[in-house]
Amino acid sequence: MANIKVPDGIDAPVFLPWTSSRQAPTGPYLTFVSVGMPDRILALPPSQRAALSDADRFQAYSTAILRPHVVAMMVLSIIGLGVFATVFPQPAAIDAMLPRMTILSALALVAYVCARTPSYRGFVACKVVYVTAYSLALRAYLSGELAHDLWNLALCCTMLVVIAPLMQTRRECAFNMAAVWLILTPIDGMPETATGTEAGILVISASVMVCGILSYRASAAQRAQTFQRAEQLANFAFADPLTLLPNRRAFLMHAPEFLRGLPRPGMAAAVMMLDVDDFKQVNDTFGHDAGDQALCAIASVLADLGKDQLVARWGGEEFVVLARTDSTAGLNWFAEQVRRSVNTLRLPHGPLSVSIGMADVTPGESLSDLLIRADKALYTAKHQGKNRVARAA
Repeated sequence: MANIKVPDGIDAPVFLPWTSSRQAPTGPYLTFVSVGMPDRILALPPSQRAALSDADRFQAYSTAILRPHVVAMMVLSIIGLGVFATVFPQPAAIDAMLPRMTILSALALVAYVCARTPSYRGFVACKVVYVTAYSLALRAYLSGELAHDLWNLALCCTMLVVIAPLMQTRRECAFNMAAVWLILTPIDGMPETATGTEAGILVISASVMVCGILSYRASAAQRAQTFQRAEQLANFAFADPLTLLPNRRAFLMHAPEFLRGLPRPGMAAAVMMLDVDDFKQVNDTFGHDAGDQALCAIASVLADLGKDQLVARWGGEEFVVLARTDSTAGLNWFAEQVRRSVNTLRLPHGPLSVSIGMADVTPGESLSDLLIRADKALYTAKHQGKNRVARAA
């Protein structure tokens, strides 16, 4: 069965469909992130969400984790730069109010874009642009006599240590560190022959830079470990351990997003409740292992019948499916295809069948009402002789 990847939804994982024959996933099949994720992930159709790789999910996770801290750092650094420009005398070129406000406004604009950009690449690009622009602004403010003092190295190293834990890749970390070092280090003010104090400052500065690199590595390792633990927690919380399908909690959490805007022209949707016929007899006659095998086989059928659906094990021998197609006739075909596919299963204890109750999605109807109508239709199918599809009025 294909991987259910649930990339970190807003305080919860997002359902993704199964896409291959039933096999135990080679990696985590649910992804959970405890902080808010961009709405763009929720808005993706299931077929696109299924294409998210482990790297994509981790990038989205680390972006969501770091964004508030990065934006806070940007805001505080802009405030600090504004205070510095006001208190200390500045070079004539930027001593007027207009140049100062232009510099601060440009930095604030980058910070705003960083807070709003939905993509991982955009977030990383904003950080790189901000660090470079802020370093250039500091260099401009520190031009003149201050630019030739070795204490600039202390400022340079402070920036390196601050920004290192907020970087997400080695390339980003190296680029930002190089930009800060090259822009702020007063190369033109370095004495040809350094005194003992000056040499000590250089040695300390180099060691602080190494500490920044180590800080980045520790932060990145911690984020990776937290991400792995979050996925494991999601596996327990949102997946059925037997069939590897989403459980009832996952279904109820993601069905509203799935149903948003439905029905609409050119798109019909329905809730289907499935119950395995005579399942108690299978358990009583052949044992619970045979019952588990039957449930897994039916789960495999449900998973392989299409992408644009939300499938879950509802409990016991019941499953629930939220399906959407381009027409009501397509929903009828889907339900019949499920029933017939289950009929073709050949297990050691014999054939299987399911009864299906289907309720069409209507405008303004709540999910609970949909489920109630589908459940009543399921009982109708049972009373009519089982192994059939009944549609709710």
